[in-house]
Amino acid sequence: MTTTKTYTIKQMADELGVYKMKVSRIISDHNVQNIGVAGKAQIYDQSQFDQIKQWLSDKPKTTSIVKAPDQSDTIALLTDQTKAQQTQIADLQQQVTRLTELLGQAQQLQMSAEQKLRAYEKPEDSKKNSRGLFNRLF
Repeated sequence: MTTTKTYTIKQMADELGVYKMKVSRIISDHNVQNIGVAGKAQIYDQSQFDQIKQWLSDKPKTTSIVKAPDQSDTIALLTDQTKAQQTQIADLQQQVTRLTELLGQAQQLQMSAEQKLRAYEKPEDSKKNSRGLFNRLF
Protein backbone atom coordinates (compact mmCIF):
# COMPACT_ATOMS: atom_id res chain seq x y z
CA MET A 1 0.00 0.00 0.00
CA THR A 2 1.50 3.34 -1.13
CA THR A 3 0.48 6.50 0.56
CA THR A 4 0.72 9.73 -1.36
CA LYS A 5 1.64 12.87 0.43
CA THR A 6 -1.24 15.27 1.01
CA TYR A 7 -1.12 19.02 1.39
CA THR A 8 -3.26 21.81 2.77
CA ILE A 9 -3.27 25.22 1.14
CA LYS A 10 -1.01 26.55 3.90
CA GLN A 11 1.48 23.70 3.44
CA MET A 12 1.57 24.27 -0.33
CA ALA A 13 2.08 28.01 0.16
CA ASP A 14 4.89 27.43 2.65
CA GLU A 15 6.61 24.93 0.39
CA LEU A 16 6.25 27.10 -2.72
CA GLY A 17 7.25 30.28 -0.91
CA VAL A 18 4.10 32.23 -1.73
CA TYR A 19 1.09 33.51 0.20
CA LYS A 20 -1.90 31.29 0.90
CA MET A 21 -4.05 33.68 -1.13
CA LYS A 22 -1.90 33.06 -4.22
CA VAL A 23 -2.38 29.27 -3.92
CA SER A 24 -6.13 29.78 -3.32
CA ARG A 25 -6.44 31.91 -6.45
CA ILE A 26 -4.63 29.36 -8.58
CA ILE A 27 -6.91 26.62 -7.21
CA SER A 28 -10.06 28.64 -7.91
CA ASP A 29 -8.85 29.87 -11.34
CA HIS A 30 -8.12 26.29 -12.50
CA ASN A 31 -11.04 24.64 -10.69
CA VAL A 32 -8.86 22.21 -8.76
CA GLN A 33 -11.01 19.87 -6.65
CA ASN A 34 -9.80 18.84 -3.22
CA ILE A 35 -9.58 15.17 -2.28
CA GLY A 36 -10.97 15.74 1.17
CA VAL A 37 -11.37 18.04 4.13
CA ALA A 38 -9.67 17.80 7.51
CA GLY A 39 -11.48 20.12 9.87
CA LYS A 40 -11.65 23.41 7.92
CA ALA A 41 -8.58 22.67 5.80
CA GLN A 42 -8.98 21.36 2.28
CA ILE A 43 -6.67 18.49 1.39
CA TYR A 44 -4.91 18.10 -1.99
CA ASP A 45 -2.74 15.20 -3.20
CA GLN A 46 0.80 15.18 -4.66
CA SER A 47 -0.34 15.34 -8.30
CA GLN A 48 -2.49 18.42 -7.60
CA PHE A 49 0.40 20.01 -5.74
CA ASP A 50 2.70 19.36 -8.72
CA GLN A 51 0.13 20.88 -11.10
CA ILE A 52 -0.26 23.98 -8.93
CA LYS A 53 3.52 24.26 -8.76
CA GLN A 54 3.65 24.10 -12.58
CA TRP A 55 0.96 26.78 -12.98
CA LEU A 56 2.78 28.96 -10.51
CA SER A 57 6.10 28.62 -12.36
CA ASP A 58 4.43 29.21 -15.77
CA LYS A 59 2.93 32.48 -14.66
CA PRO A 60 5.39 35.32 -15.23
CA LYS A 61 6.38 37.34 -12.23
CA THR A 62 4.54 40.63 -12.20
CA THR A 63 7.10 42.76 -10.51
CA SER A 64 6.97 46.08 -12.17
CA ILE A 65 9.98 48.27 -11.85
CA VAL A 66 9.11 51.91 -12.16
CA LYS A 67 11.88 53.72 -13.91
CA ALA A 68 12.64 56.98 -12.26
CA PRO A 69 12.43 59.81 -14.73
CA ASP A 70 15.69 61.34 -15.76
CA GLN A 71 16.45 64.52 -13.87
CA SER A 72 16.89 66.49 -17.11
CA ASP A 73 13.41 65.36 -18.24
CA THR A 74 11.95 66.55 -14.96
CA ILE A 75 13.72 69.89 -15.25
CA ALA A 76 12.50 70.33 -18.85
CA LEU A 77 8.93 69.51 -17.81
CA LEU A 78 9.04 71.95 -14.90
CA THR A 79 10.55 74.65 -17.13
CA ASP A 80 7.74 74.23 -19.66
CA GLN A 81 5.12 74.38 -16.91
CA THR A 82 6.74 77.52 -15.48
CA LYS A 83 6.71 79.25 -18.89
CA ALA A 84 3.05 78.37 -19.40
CA GLN A 85 2.17 79.71 -15.96
CA GLN A 86 4.11 82.93 -16.59
CA THR A 87 2.19 83.42 -19.83
CA GLN A 88 -1.08 82.90 -17.98
CA ILE A 89 -0.02 85.38 -15.29
CA ALA A 90 0.86 88.00 -17.92
CA ASP A 91 -2.54 87.52 -19.59
CA LEU A 92 -4.32 87.85 -16.27
CA GLN A 93 -2.37 91.01 -15.43
CA GLN A 94 -3.48 92.54 -18.76
CA GLN A 95 -7.08 91.63 -17.99
CA VAL A 96 -6.84 93.22 -14.54
CA THR A 97 -5.36 96.39 -16.03
CA ARG A 98 -8.13 96.60 -18.66
CA LEU A 99 -10.84 95.96 -16.09
CA THR A 100 -9.38 98.62 -13.80
CA GLU A 101 -9.52 101.14 -16.66
CA LEU A 102 -13.12 100.19 -17.44
CA LEU A 103 -14.06 100.50 -13.78
CA GLY A 104 -12.54 104.00 -13.64
CA GLN A 105 -14.49 105.01 -16.76
CA ALA A 106 -17.71 103.61 -15.29
CA GLN A 107 -17.17 105.58 -12.08
CA GLN A 108 -16.55 108.77 -14.07
CA LEU A 109 -19.74 108.24 -16.07
CA GLN A 110 -21.70 107.61 -12.88
CA MET A 111 -20.31 110.77 -11.30
CA SER A 112 -21.08 112.80 -14.42
CA ALA A 113 -24.64 111.47 -14.51
CA GLU A 114 -25.15 112.31 -10.84
CA GLN A 115 -23.84 115.86 -11.37
CA LYS A 116 -26.18 116.38 -14.33
CA LEU A 117 -29.08 115.05 -12.30
CA ARG A 118 -28.30 117.43 -9.45
CA ALA A 119 -27.97 120.33 -11.87
CA TYR A 120 -31.33 119.47 -13.41
CA GLU A 121 -33.04 119.25 -10.04
CA LYS A 122 -31.63 122.53 -8.64
CA PRO A 123 -33.51 124.94 -10.94
CA GLU A 124 -36.82 123.44 -9.87
CA ASP A 125 -35.94 123.87 -6.22
CA SER A 126 -34.84 127.47 -6.77
CA LYS A 127 -38.10 128.30 -8.59
CA LYS A 128 -40.13 127.00 -5.67
CA ASN A 129 -38.11 129.10 -3.21
CA SER A 130 -38.08 132.23 -5.43
CA ARG A 131 -41.76 132.91 -5.00
CA GLY A 132 -42.36 136.31 -3.73
CA LEU A 133 -43.85 137.31 -0.42
CA PHE A 134 -47.14 138.12 -2.03
CA ASN A 135 -47.37 134.65 -3.66
CA ARG A 136 -46.44 132.92 -0.45
CA LEU A 137 -49.20 134.62 1.48
CA PHE A 138 -51.92 133.85 -1.00
